[in-house]
Amino acid sequence: MYSKQILSTLFVASSAFTGSASSLRGNRRRLADNSECTILVAEFLQIPGEMPAPKSSIDCGMDDGQIHRIQGTAYQKEVLKQKLKHEEIISGSTRLALGVGAFTDENGLFIPPGLDIAANLRKGRPEHDRRRLKAPLTGDKPILVVKVIDSGGLARTESAAEIGDDVFGTINDPVNLKSQLWDCSHNQTNVMPGENPDPVNNPEQEAPGVIEVTIPISLTNNGNNAIHNAVTAAVNARLNTNLVNGWDQITEPYHHLMYVIEKCYVDCGWAAYAYINGWMSVYQSGYYKQTGVQVHELGHNFGLYHSGGLDGATYTDHTGMMGNPLYSDDVGKMCYNAAKNWAITWYDGAKDEIDPVAEPSATTVDLVGIAEYDIRAGRPVVVKLETGLSDKFYIGFNRAIGANAQNDEADNEVTIVKANSAGTSQSYLQAHLVQGESHAIINFGNNNIGKDVVITAEQIDISTTPGTATVSFSYQQTDCTSLAKDQCETHSSYCVWSGKGRNKSCSVRSTDPDEPGGPGPSDCVASGEMCPTDGTSFCCNGCQTKGRWAGTCK
Repeated sequence: MYSKQILSTLFVASSAFTGSASSLRGNRRRLADNSECTILVAEFLQIPGEMPAPKSSIDCGMDDGQIHRIQGTAYQKEVLKQKLKHEEIISGSTRLALGVGAFTDENGLFIPPGLDIAANLRKGRPEHDRRRLKAPLTGDKPILVVKVIDSGGLARTESAAEIGDDVFGTINDPVNLKSQLWDCSHNQTNVMPGENPDPVNNPEQEAPGVIEVTIPISLTNNGNNAIHNAVTAAVNARLNTNLVNGWDQITEPYHHLMYVIEKCYVDCGWAAYAYINGWMSVYQSGYYKQTGVQVHELGHNFGLYHSGGLDGATYTDHTGMMGNPLYSDDVGKMCYNAAKNWAITWYDGAKDEIDPVAEPSATTVDLVGIAEYDIRAGRPVVVKLETGLSDKFYIGFNRAIGANAQNDEADNEVTIVKANSAGTSQSYLQAHLVQGESHAIINFGNNNIGKDVVITAEQIDISTTPGTATVSFSYQQTDCTSLAKDQCETHSSYCVWSGKGRNKSCSVRSTDPDEPGGPGPSDCVASGEMCPTDGTSFCCNGCQTKGRWAGTCK
């Protein structure tokens, strides 16, 4: 799977344990030889205009709720990264057997340098995967918010009641996590203040769904893992319980916990972070009260990765909350993008799938925006294009109304997003179309025979209720003359970039073997058969010949 060059480099780097000398001191705790942990990916939300924050980290959740950064050799870390990339590791589900000699300290979880990552991965049990999302995405979703006070007294100045209002709208906050998830889900997801599990033996909450805890360490000289682990331990002590109970599954009555700290002082640049398919999200400074940040972070807990834009950057798809969200307390009426809408269950029954290769004739679909899902009259809110590859394309109508009224990009346009087959992965916006515009997915499915899928916004009508977008999908021969150089080279089996100087352009490969780049393929004959000479069919990979165009197909 990995190149020899990468492997050789990493094997050299893996000859020494990457832990520093200081990591061998401090609060070192050796783990039992049969210890396992649940692999968890933390996704960090970059603050626009500030120092870069880490995009993500690969951590491991212990069965006592402590979550540690995985420390190992360069090779071990690369294997983890590659297996996550290829979806051989699922955050919040895949387990890692830690082997003999694993230990934790303030710097993370140190695995033995000889541990074979691939051989020690364990799939989560199906029942654990179901609990991983803390019960279904729909229904009541009790959340506990924790106001953190550090050893020096540093804490947010807002009262517990004010914090609860910013999250649950318990006083008069108009737009918050509860209201926005309720609206985006069309009354299917009910965020509610988590109740005290043992009000008889434990002190009452400071406010509905909010408690305060004091941690024995300082925010000013500790990193995020040390801080959130200290908070988890303090919450366990305060509630006289364990937040998790084996396999890193959070215990009832809570589905998620939100930790609110005064400010970040070490390894900063992030507004908040959360664990994919996890139960925890952490907020620094006043970002906890910004609805867009709240919905973004809970999206990670729901299993969603970030949404990148046309520029290929991590957060720059502003058609949904998993890109850079709306940074405001009371401006947050925005939901998720087309790929994420496919992934979540809110819109089941309003999803269409099209296979352009299996159904090559043009197809037309009337789309409705997710904000008008409840009055869609049988129309879909998202269409998935089957490619035959790991990445798929998702098409939606980004209607800016209702729960999506404060959308930040491509209002009332057709959007095209690329993501994995589930729609959950890091996604990238491919295009957004106004009425009459088209977008061609060049070399659709890497078919290598000069076939594209052209998506056209035939009509967009927002004068009606619901508003609709009529979108056509056609599987057609490539128009080489319309392609730029990079697109032409992507389609090199059918198109050719040729000419002299400034006159170079893209054109169809000639069927004449004496012409530059010829011949071009249409219907290919099988390997080993004679190359056709009538100009109607050509070999995809050329002919075995030393002279003119003759011989057998490669």
